[in-house]
Amino acid sequence: MSRRFATTLAASALSLVVLAGCSTATAGPSSGTPSGTVTAGAASNTSSTAANGSVDVAKAGVEELKGADARTLVDKLEATPLSQRRTDLRASVRADELQLSDTSGNKASVKMPADQFYLSFAPYVNKTHDCTYHSLTTCKAELGNKQMHVTVTDAAGATVIDQDLTAADNGFIGVWLPRNITGTLTVSYDGKSASQQISTAKADDPTCLTTLHLA
Repeated sequence: MSRRFATTLAASALSLVVLAGCSTATAGPSSGTPSGTVTAGAASNTSSTAANGSVDVAKAGVEELKGADARTLVDKLEATPLSQRRTDLRASVRADELQLSDTSGNKASVKMPADQFYLSFAPYVNKTHDCTYHSLTTCKAELGNKQMHVTVTDAAGATVIDQDLTAADNGFIGVWLPRNITGTLTVSYDGKSASQQISTAKADDPTCLTTLHLA
């Protein structure tokens, strides 16, 4: 694995550089206190998980990411402006891990926090797209940089989130929710609103929500 790719991927993740689509349902395993961390090792085209739960991402040629946890990577990549996106990096959020890969097939993964679940949602007025697992580098939606009021309540009616949030440049709002809950997400914007049931309890729960039609 070349040092050039390692430098490129490190710059992409740690300097808020993101790529440009979303993933639909496929098999696979998504914030508070970070868990998995990145550690160094020898170069290869596959990732390996150490006994302590950290991931040897140097096996994907990304030695410079040593010490970066999943929450740090997710938050920075989600916030990256569209104008700074790259096309050689993929970062897919699953319930249990953040999957990283490049266009040459090199791969790595970082464990998500054990007690929190990342959900990224894109309310829309006119157009949307299918999405199951959020891509931090390719997902793009309609209402970039718009402020909306977001509430999340759990199945018992307790409030988890109740605040104004601004969508990132890619049109998505990302929230870290407690694991093992079901509840309702409601978004209000420009006199319109939308609600949907959500879950953070299962390994195959979606991390991407693009069906909130504001009406």
